[in-house]
Amino acid sequence: MRMDKGRVFYDYEENTLKKLMINNCFLIEDIFVTQDVRKNRESEQWINVLAKNGSL
Repeated sequence: MRMDKGRVFYDYEENTLKKLMINNCFLIEDIFVTQDVRKNRESEQWINVLAKNGSL
C-alpha cells in the first residue's frame, strides 16, 4: 500500500491480484493491462479486472 497526495494505492502484480479476487469469492471475467495515457506517465501500467460477485 502506498499513499500519494491523500490517495491510497495497492500495487498488485497480476497473479497476486487474481489470488486476492478468487479468495474473496469473485469470478474473474477478464484481467488486462493498459498503459497510462497521462502526459509523462506513459511508462506506467494499470492492471484492470472485470469480475462478478461469486457468492450470490
